[in-house]
Amino acid sequence: MSATPREGLGQKDTALSSATQKGFATVRYVLDPSVSRFTVQAFATGILSAFGHNPTIAIRDYDGEVQFAPDTYEDASLQLTAKTTSFEV
Repeated sequence: MSATPREGLGQKDTALSSATQKGFATVRYVLDPSVSRFTVQAFATGILSAFGHNPTIAIRDYDGEVQFAPDTYEDASLQLTAKTTSFEV
């Protein structure tokens, strides 16, 4: 079952509205970079992997949020924004 988008709602909001209409309470978590750590590990593959390494990248400046209905992750959403100038290898 899909919800019809309402004026002023984006795709994420429509999905969460659908979960709420089905009787599930939606929860929202905001990412807090002052008490969190965001790292990404890149892996070299293929022919050139013998010459590469697997760097870990620390992302210092980011924000975002997660929204979902705990009883169903069907319409969950993650919004994440990271400033590439804050990446450190």
